[in-house]
Amino acid sequence: ATAGSAVGLGNVWRFPFMTGQNGGAAFILVYFGCVLLLGIPGMVSEFLIGRYAQSNAARAYASMGHSGWRFVGYLGILTSTLILGFYAVVAGWCLQYLYAAIAGQLTGDAAYVLNYFKCQPALNYGFYNPTESWQEGVDGPNAVKTRNAMADVLRFWLKLGADGFRVDMADSLVKLDGPNKEGTVHVWQEILGPIHEEFPEAAFVSEWNNPSQALRAGFDMDFFLEWRGNGYSTMMRDFDETPDGEVISPNGGYFAKHSGSDVSRFLKDYLPKYEDTKDLGLYCFITCNHDMLRPTAGLSEDELRLAYAWIYTMPGAPFLYFGDELALRQRLLKTKEGSYRRTGARAPMQWNSGKNKGFSETDGELYLPVDSDPNAHTVEAQENDPASMLNFVRGLIALRQANEDLGNYSPFEVYSAEEGSRVFAYKRGNLLVAMNPGVDTEELQLDGAYESIYALGVSVIRDDKLTLGSQSFVVLKPIC
Repeated sequence: ATAGSAVGLGNVWRFPFMTGQNGGAAFILVYFGCVLLLGIPGMVSEFLIGRYAQSNAARAYASMGHSGWRFVGYLGILTSTLILGFYAVVAGWCLQYLYAAIAGQLTGDAAYVLNYFKCQPALNYGFYNPTESWQEGVDGPNAVKTRNAMADVLRFWLKLGADGFRVDMADSLVKLDGPNKEGTVHVWQEILGPIHEEFPEAAFVSEWNNPSQALRAGFDMDFFLEWRGNGYSTMMRDFDETPDGEVISPNGGYFAKHSGSDVSRFLKDYLPKYEDTKDLGLYCFITCNHDMLRPTAGLSEDELRLAYAWIYTMPGAPFLYFGDELALRQRLLKTKEGSYRRTGARAPMQWNSGKNKGFSETDGELYLPVDSDPNAHTVEAQENDPASMLNFVRGLIALRQANEDLGNYSPFEVYSAEEGSRVFAYKRGNLLVAMNPGVDTEELQLDGAYESIYALGVSVIRDDKLTLGSQSFVVLKPIC
C-alpha cells in the first residue's frame, strides 16, 4: 500500500509533468511494462498476504511461517512514516496553489473566483436596498464613516499639493446598486461635494465610462473607455484577441486603412452621451490605459497618426497614456498579479538605449521587463527626429493649444458622417475637421470658403469641394 500510494502520486503528478515538459512519451511503453511485470504482481501479492495473515503489516509477514520476515513489516511502517514527510510538503504545495488561484496570483490566463486582489480591503459603502438584517444602507452609520474617512484621504493629499485624483472603477462602490448606480452616485456626491467647496481647483476624473452618471456624481471628467463593441472600440480596436492579448483577426476599426468601416457605430454610442453631459463636464478620449491593449496592437504608425489627430481635435480633455507618444509596441508578456491580457501595456517607459532603457538603474529584475529589441522606441531616439511620433504628438498638442475652437469645451457638431462613407467631418467652433483613413480618394462638399491650418496626407480645396487623399486628415479655418 505504501509503495502503491507513492507510485500513485508519481502517476498523477510527476510523470505527466516530466514528459510534458521534456518530451519522452516513448517512456510510456516502459511504464506500462513495469506496471504489468512489477506493479500488478506486487499488488496481488499484498492482497494475498493480507488475506492469508488477517493481521497488521508488522505481523503479517511473521505469521506466514518465518519470524525473520517480521522486520519487513516494520520496515513498511517506517517507510510510510518517512513518506508522510514528503506528502506533507506536497499537500502544502497544493494548498498554496489553491490559495494562489483564488487570490489571482498564478501566471496563467485565468483565475478562480477573483474580484479584487487579496491586498485590497472590502470597504463598506453600504447596500443600496438592504434586504437582510446584517446589511446596512448607504447612509447607515458605518457606511457614512467610510466615506468620511475617504474624504479625509482626499483632503490629506490635496493639502500637500495634489492637483486631483483619477478614480479606478469609480462606479463600483455600493453593493447591489440600483440600475443607474443611484447608490454609488449618492456616495460620490456626499464625498466630492464638500471637497469641491474646499478645493475648487482640484480635478477629479473617473474610470466609469458613463458620463451621465459620473459627471452627475461630482466628477469633472469621465473616461471614454474601450469596452468590447462600444463606440470607442469601433474606431481603433475592433478585433479579436487571445486571453494573453495576441490579436488574431483583422482590425475592423475605422482608422484601420483597409477596414472599409464608417463612424456610424461610434456616433450611435457617443452622441447621446455627449449631448446629455456637455454642460456638466468632460467626456474624455484616451489613447490607451492600463486595462487596454496599446493602440499599436491593431494600428500601424500611419494609421495611429490619424487616430491621434482625431483624439486631439475632439471635445473633452485628451489623455495620452505613457509611451503612446512613442508608439510603443504591445508586447506579449506573462501575467503579473492578475494583469493577464493587459500586461504588455503596463511595461516600463523607455527613455534611452542605456541600462533598462533608462527606466531604472537597478541590477535586479524589474517588475515588468523593458523591450529588449535594440530598435525599440525610446525618447532619446525620437527627441531630435522631426518626423518621429514623439514630435508628431507634440505638434498635435501645440495645434490644440493654439486654437481655442479645439478646446475642451468648444462646441462639437457632426458635419458629415454618411453611412458607408470613409469620410468623417465635424465642426469645432468655427473650425472644420475632416478625415479619410481609407484607401481611396474621397470628396467632401464645403459650406463656404476655407483654408488649411493643419494637414496629414494629401488634401486639396477646389472651389467648394475638399478632396481627401488616402489616409488624410485636415483642419480648415474659414476665410473671412
